[in-house]
Amino acid sequence: CPENGVLVELYNDKPLSYMDYRAYERLQDIPKNLFIPVTSRTMEQYRRIFLYRDGGFPKYALLDNGGILLVNGEEDVQWNKEIKQYISSDLHRYGEILNHITEYGECKVQDHLVIFVKPYSDRDDALLGDYMRKWKGMQMFRHGSKVYICPDRLTKGYAVGKFIRNYSVKNAIAAGDSAVDITMIEAVSHGFYPPELRESVSGKYLDKVSFVAQ
Repeated sequence: CPENGVLVELYNDKPLSYMDYRAYERLQDIPKNLFIPVTSRTMEQYRRIFLYRDGGFPKYALLDNGGILLVNGEEDVQWNKEIKQYISSDLHRYGEILNHITEYGECKVQDHLVIFVKPYSDRDDALLGDYMRKWKGMQMFRHGSKVYICPDRLTKGYAVGKFIRNYSVKNAIAAGDSAVDITMIEAVSHGFYPPELRESVSGKYLDKVSFVAQ
């Protein structure tokens, strides 16, 4: 176990992810209806993590870049239906994309929403990027060696904004640590973001973002 770290995820019964001890302790004091994970994880991946000592989960969670909303651990079917209608024209393009990119890596469609790719090599990763740049309206982002592809319109920012409207949230605060989080930061009242990614933030949003070293 890493020094000052708390185990928060197991995969195949083996330790996978840890959380800073101080952050973990502070999280315990936040009501479960106020802390909302917003992640590119699938339902299966999200349910592997355990953030609370009592084994509970946050009341709300946005998964698959916002395509799925969980409420008390159950999927909000209407939310998912509305998201799929919103990006329906792009979802129809997945078949053609998959037919081509399977030569670059292991592929699957997460929860019928996001294409996941694990490139076979660095060269295949580069070729995948070259190919996807031809597709207007589609975005590609990565987490480590894993690559995710989905419509430009399926962003964390869109999902957070929709959640704020649906639940009449008055003051939302968000924190992110990568480029894929920037739309979420821009959608809330105030955001926290790493200083090394400052240039990713549009000038009109700088006054509501605090840049904090990780």
